[in-house]
Amino acid sequence: MGVIQEKQTEEKVTPSDKKMSPTDLAHFAMLSRGNCWLSVEGIPEPIPLTGGDCFLLARGTSIVLRDSPRTRPRWSFREIGAKANNNVAHYGGGGAPTTIVCGSLSFDRASLKPITQLLPSFILIKADQARTLALHNTMQALVLEMAEQAPDLK
Repeated sequence: MGVIQEKQTEEKVTPSDKKMSPTDLAHFAMLSRGNCWLSVEGIPEPIPLTGGDCFLLARGTSIVLRDSPRTRPRWSFREIGAKANNNVAHYGGGGAPTTIVCGSLSFDRASLKPITQLLPSFILIKADQARTLALHNTMQALVLEMAEQAPDLK
C-alpha cells in the first residue's frame, strides 16, 4: 500500500483552532516497527526504512511511503488522518504491520526564516546512527506514549 504527502499551499487549522501557514511547519516521523520505502521529492531513488529510522522534512517537501518501490500511492496523509481515531490511523492490510509515529513542529515568526534557511529539505537518521540523538529519544518517548493509548501498535 502507498500513501502520499504533497506540498500544501493552503492554511491549515491546528487542534487549538489557530490558523497556521504550512510554511511554519516541519514534519517528522519514526518507524517504530516494520519497514517501508520512502520517496522524497528531489531524491531520485526510494530509500528503504526499517524500525527505528527517523526522518525530518522541511516545509513543502513531498513524500511517498509505500510497501514496495513500485506501489502506487492510493491515499493521502490527509485522507488517512481524517479517519484517525484518538490520533491513531490504520491503513492497508494483509501485509506485515508497520507502525509510524509522526507529527509536526511549528516555529514562531522570529525563528522561522533563520531555521528554514539552515535546514535541508530532508534529514534521515538511521536507527543505528540515532541512539544518542535527542530527536530519536523524543520519538521513542512518543512511541511508548502512543502504545499506552493504543496497545495494538506495539
